[in-house]
Amino acid sequence: MRAIKYIIIHCADTYSRMNIGVKEIDEWHKQRGWKGVGYHYIVRRNGAIETGRPESEVGAHVAGYNSKSIGVCWVGGRGDDDKPIDNRTEWQVQMLTNLIFKLKKKYPLAKIAGHYEFDDQKACPCFDVQKEFGYLNNYDNENEIEEFMEVAKRQENQHRDGSNANSTGHSGFYPEPDAGGTDGVFTDPGSAHWRFRTDAQGSQNQTSTAVFENKTEQEVNSLVKARFTIRIALNKIVELIKKLVP
Repeated sequence: MRAIKYIIIHCADTYSRMNIGVKEIDEWHKQRGWKGVGYHYIVRRNGAIETGRPESEVGAHVAGYNSKSIGVCWVGGRGDDDKPIDNRTEWQVQMLTNLIFKLKKKYPLAKIAGHYEFDDQKACPCFDVQKEFGYLNNYDNENEIEEFMEVAKRQENQHRDGSNANSTGHSGFYPEPDAGGTDGVFTDPGSAHWRFRTDAQGSQNQTSTAVFENKTEQEVNSLVKARFTIRIALNKIVELIKKLVP
């Protein structure tokens, strides 16, 4: 069994309109002369988590650290101006978080880090990993993150129960047809107004949409980050109270 010291997060450096996954990345990496996809997990635009290399197998994602790390990649990270951007969808943020919780529980001594922390020429994964996940690096015992796992399990069940995600229809936030795109093919993501859809035909999940309706992609991302920041703060407060109260 490999000694895992790092859980390293990447982005695919793809446009938000590109609905790709492990199949496409596997092909790209083979074109580089590798034996296949270099990541262990891929988080698609709809939040679906696909398995790349087995965890027991050395990945190919950070030179010099592959033998002692798990590589996780979310699909996206490139803006229409070809600059790095955090354009994760709501479900990507949620399911990436759940996956990181699970991996941290499995490898409690591993540090969660972004690709850019090993290569200062990289912006990957296009968000501040320590700001979002750094607090988990303070835990080195699987029991200490059990409560986070319970949250992750509830959220994943909600995603599974409310989604018809598959290769042809994906749940997620998509632009309205009259806003320059349909079913995840964005002509102008910055101006498109998003609604949550459970499949490619556009049926809406009425329980998850209210706060995100009539919002642009940037506004959705801001709301997601704000909610996530609040959740992290609340978790820290709970931990502090537990330490203060006998």
